[in-house]
Amino acid sequence: MKFAHGVLALGLLLYPAFAQSVAPTAFDRYVKSVKTHSPQQRFVKAAVACGLDLAKSHTNYGTNPGLRFYRTQDFAKSINDLASDFFSTAALWTEGSQARMIDFWSVDDSEGSEMESIICLDDQARAKDMQITRWSYPMEDGFPAWVYERHIKFGPNGAIVNDTSGFKDLSLLRTIKKPKLEADEESGLKWFPGNDMVSNIIKQLMDRRK
Repeated sequence: MKFAHGVLALGLLLYPAFAQSVAPTAFDRYVKSVKTHSPQQRFVKAAVACGLDLAKSHTNYGTNPGLRFYRTQDFAKSINDLASDFFSTAALWTEGSQARMIDFWSVDDSEGSEMESIICLDDQARAKDMQITRWSYPMEDGFPAWVYERHIKFGPNGAIVNDTSGFKDLSLLRTIKKPKLEADEESGLKWFPGNDMVSNIIKQLMDRRK
């Protein structure tokens, strides 16, 4: 990721030479967890709540350079090959032919921003629970880093029935006051993957074509 000192890296996994000078970001740690087949604890916890048995499930990974998701057998290499500051990725977890969960990431290196949406799907493959985490890394000296967590629950008709949120530090252990945000950052906090995006991710990652 881009930081105040001007180094561009995707962290320990993709650029080991920076290991001593650049701390891995949230997305770096996610990529490493995919490579080592070790889902991160927050996803494991969400999977339990969603009723997904990870040991009996299958995962399709995909990257989106701009217009659609393309399935990949080598997730880390596909990200390296994107050669873009802005992209998104998705992991579709299935049991049999049933889509059960989505782990969606949106990364914008130019803004130092990463967002993960862990989505639990109902029997009709619609979002019923969504846990969104946004990381903001300082692009210039003097600006604080922060994390925004949001948890949304949807009713059977797709309407939001519960929506809670708050700010934390990068450790995710300490609650902090809301930082001063630019207008685009403020509006960005309201965004989450809608029904059309969820449907497209499922369709494109279930598709046998690349």
